Amino acid sequence: MYELKKLASGVSLWVFIILCIAVNMAAMMIYPDAYAVHQTLFNKIPIAGVMGRLLLQGIIVAIFLSISSLGHEHANNTEHIIYAAKTGRKIIWIKIAASIIAGIGIYLVLTSVTLVYFFTLHDYSNWSFLWSWIGMSVAMLVCFSLMAAIVGVIFRNSYIAFTIIILLNSVTIAYVMTFPDNPYIRFVLLHAPAWLWWYSGYWFTNNGYTNLPDNFELWGAGASLIILTALCVFVVKMHEKRDIS
Repeated sequence: MYELKKLASGVSLWVFIILCIAVNMAAMMIYPDAYAVHQTLFNKIPIAGVMGRLLLQGIIVAIFLSISSLGHEHANNTEHIIYAAKTGRKIIWIKIAASIIAGIGIYLVLTSVTLVYFFTLHDYSNWSFLWSWIGMSVAMLVCFSLMAAIVGVIFRNSYIAFTIIILLNSVTIAYVMTFPDNPYIRFVLLHAPAWLWWYSGYWFTNNGYTNLPDNFELWGAGASLIILTALCVFVVKMHEKRDIS
């Protein structure tokens, strides 16, 4: 049973990656001018742009890797063995680091394959903007990996953890849309990872959208990384002291 679960999990991940590549390539069309090419890459509607879709796919993979890794012992009923000693509990740090590295690696592979194909169809010259965007995307992947790690450590069931992450990010987006009049809450939520992805089409545009603060993407990513890292350390430290029985 363990081997079947492991095989199914691995196959699901690779099927998802292959589907992402296929969807990205199928969605690309030839456009007549450089502006249209730029809009194809960095559309203001994130899921409509090549880079926005790639980031969303990378986020899903990063969350999947973190949750499945941290929920492995619970799914296989080996928590009481692995976490019986302090050394066993410290393996969580390795799992979190490995999930972050793997998530970034898969995202970069997806992005590389997609962009190589894209640039065989289109001419593009704004490379500094593209590299900045990819760097920001990597920061977002780390944020979502840390978020998944926090939830995954607290809720050892992978299905429950994944559902909670989806709900948290959905509520974040829905709240700003439903109650846009509170400027303080809006300012905070606009710097949350979910909203940073939602407004990824406006990254590095010098406040190209008047309702967004200047450099919102840098401030948001920096604040998210600091807060999520602190919460992750706190949760893991608490887990090391928790009674697993």
